[in-house]
Amino acid sequence: VVAIHQENAGVSQARNAALAVCRGRYIRFVDADDLLPEDGIEALIACAEEEDADVVYGAYTEVIGSSRSLRCLNRNRETLAVPDFLARLEKQCKSFCHGVLWNKLYRGDIIREHGLRFIPGLHWGEDFCFNMTYFQHCRRFSFLPVPVYEYIRNMGGAVIRQFFHSILHPIATAKDHGLLYRQYRELFRHHGLYETYRRRLWLYFFRFTLRN
Repeated sequence: VVAIHQENAGVSQARNAALAVCRGRYIRFVDADDLLPEDGIEALIACAEEEDADVVYGAYTEVIGSSRSLRCLNRNRETLAVPDFLARLEKQCKSFCHGVLWNKLYRGDIIREHGLRFIPGLHWGEDFCFNMTYFQHCRRFSFLPVPVYEYIRNMGGAVIRQFFHSILHPIATAKDHGLLYRQYRELFRHHGLYETYRRRLWLYFFRFTLRN
């Protein structure tokens, strides 16, 4: 275990500091106020190895007070190639599951080879931005219907702070949304499928950004 101590500069800078020293075959992100269920990491790694996956999505449990709800994109285990994954992403881009980090297992070599980092200064959507860039370098996407994370929602959490920031700073929020859209669009361009979806990609603003 390597502990890194630095002045608080936001979540993106903290993650970048960690990525600079990570040498593992796989990388996972965990938020400070959430929990990891037993055997969750083992299940993700087993799926990645068996499916030769570049990223694995897991199901998660949303915890609100005493209420617990299982959230899962797929009820069955499934692995998709790029065209099928992008077709699903285009239909489901408003889904919380695609934008967050903590329900996924990433390959360390992809992150290191391409020097992938988080964009400092974003008040909203830094996870989504990272994912869209990471997905540019993926060939196989696996979905695992096993809960691998406990997402604990609370009124003092980052999601709530981001909501109030968007209300108080609409211009900065609009700029952030524009950056996220460009990252989303670039993913389709990188894989040569922009022309297939270009008439629908703009709906991202209504499906995702306006919802958030």
